[in-house]
Amino acid sequence: MENKDLLSYLMLVIGLVLIFGGGFSEANVPSNIEFCNQRYYVDSSGWTEEQYIECMEDTQTKLADAKRMYSLGLVITLLTIYIRIPVED
Repeated sequence: MENKDLLSYLMLVIGLVLIFGGGFSEANVPSNIEFCNQRYYVDSSGWTEEQYIECMEDTQTKLADAKRMYSLGLVITLLTIYIRIPVED
């Protein structure tokens, strides 16, 4: 196996890991929102409005990071597949 093949497989695996990692991170966002709401509205555990806002902003940041991770993985995977397709002359 030559180095180009090994690099292609490695890039493909990295891209797929980023896609699945981004998907799993995005799937956790509703549970984070529920946690913030639970702590602020239901438990009344002494959370201030500032802490609630900070929790929700953190959740939005996690969502944006998950989308970036997913997009980067998709680009890497598609680019790797595109490069590996043989070109007919």
